[in-house]
Amino acid sequence: MSKKKESMTGKEKQKGFAEAFETCKKYLGKKNYIGAYVVAFSIFEDRVRAAAAFGNETGRKPKPRGFNPLKGVVGSLKGALKEQEYQECVNEISKRNEKVHAAMWNLNEFSSEDTEKVISIARKVDNLARRLKRESSKFFL
Repeated sequence: MSKKKESMTGKEKQKGFAEAFETCKKYLGKKNYIGAYVVAFSIFEDRVRAAAAFGNETGRKPKPRGFNPLKGVVGSLKGALKEQEYQECVNEISKRNEKVHAAMWNLNEFSSEDTEKVISIARKVDNLARRLKRESSKFFL
């Protein structure tokens, strides 16, 4: 998929997620752990930003302007996420920053477990995004 997400239909977005998860599996099978991790983290970041956007629609938080660093976006979800999930998100963002920004020195530190953990956290945030989306639908009825 090369289309920008903002211009995609719901079906195209679903297909994009399916392709991203399939790519993670393919990379894991080929032991391309850094590739799998980067794709998984992209899924995680998308779900965090979606949850924050839905949270903004319900009036929980003021709408952010311009680009916001991911830790700040996660911070806007602090009350909506369970404390443990919030900490997992913050810790994973720090871990990603350390590992990816120095990837040339950390190539052997990426593992299938890293990717699986990011996917697990992304799924938790996705559940929150879905809940906030339902709430925002009710909010505007």
